Amino acid sequence: MADEWIVSIDIGSSKIAVVVAEEKLDRLHVIGYTQANSSGVEKGLITNPDLVSSVIKKIINKVGESCDKNLDNSNASINISDNRLTVTNHSSRVLTKGSGKITQKKMSEAIETSSAVLGIANNEVLHSVVNNFIINEDTPDSLITNQPIGMQARTIRANMHIVSVAERNVDSVIQSVSNSGLGVAQVVLDSMAISEAYITEEEKEDGVCLVDIGAGVTNFSIFKNGGITHSAVIQLGGENITKDIVYAFGTSFEEAEDLKIKHGHVKNNLLTEEKLIQFSQGPNSQECYLSNYDLIEAIKKSYLKLFASVKKDINKQAKCRLKAGFVLTGGASKIPGCAEFFMKSSRTKTKLGRVNEQKITGNVNMISDSTYASALGLLLYEADESHLEVVQSQENLGISRWIKGKLKLGEF
Repeated sequence: MADEWIVSIDIGSSKIAVVVAEEKLDRLHVIGYTQANSSGVEKGLITNPDLVSSVIKKIINKVGESCDKNLDNSNASINISDNRLTVTNHSSRVLTKGSGKITQKKMSEAIETSSAVLGIANNEVLHSVVNNFIINEDTPDSLITNQPIGMQARTIRANMHIVSVAERNVDSVIQSVSNSGLGVAQVVLDSMAISEAYITEEEKEDGVCLVDIGAGVTNFSIFKNGGITHSAVIQLGGENITKDIVYAFGTSFEEAEDLKIKHGHVKNNLLTEEKLIQFSQGPNSQECYLSNYDLIEAIKKSYLKLFASVKKDINKQAKCRLKAGFVLTGGASKIPGCAEFFMKSSRTKTKLGRVNEQKITGNVNMISDSTYASALGLLLYEADESHLEVVQSQENLGISRWIKGKLKLGEF
């Protein structure tokens, strides 16, 4: 089927969202969207594909009715968050021969050589991204370029960013979507997908870190010199903030979530006077009260723990200056004061993400809602495999071709 529209599915710990868009005037325009409470997902990973399939079916039908489209058998782009995520930045220098003119074959040889890294058992390559090429490295005429074909060179080096995830987690994603009656176009790392809608090319050049704070996990990716240099997933998210409120005040998860949404913030110097907030510690408990100061301090302490985990990983793995700072997205970034609090904690420029309306348009409230960040990014994400046309190694083909092979063999 040649789809006239693009479908994306964000499978998260607290919600599953579906968005449908059409191309209009060189931009994508959202024509249908909705989300529902997630089932069968914990910490960003699918634990029960049947439950996930059931939710997707309901949402797909609802979205199809809203935009008057039959979405059955459509191919969808899907996100993934994986605590077994591994990333490798690797490159190998290749000598040119003869005239020294770089051909498609020589460029692909450089990519294949740089992609030949030792994998982890039971993991699959999700993304194999070419950041750039270095021509005549360590010489006066050294050059960094994205398009080396036709250049005269003695050496060429391909700088690669390789992302792999657990094969069983990819299987669960594909099974969940396939059982709902849809096809799988691609599976994309959450933060890499979001970057398509929320990060500019200038920010990627200057150095920027996209941080997606979801309910169950936080995904982040670092970009520098136009390419991606680091990706990671940490097992902390908005649900951990809620659980810390539960532990602090002895209430239920639902009551703690309500307290966080109605009374929570991490703004500095916002409170002018102390007041008491009524809440329940259980169905048969007496009326309880807590100080708004105590609630805010508990929430701030929890966010600081999350921020510290992100910064620890970045400081350990990424040795680059983030001139463009941090960009925050995800449902848990919506708490008032989040960007300012992160900036104070990291001492680095920070802002809330805003979708690039030069790329995608739609209902203003929807496209400005960070809970749709991943779904919007998935609509825009296109894996660049143009460099890999002659690379034949199965382990480095990338997940999109691996998916097609699996489906052809009837493994899902």
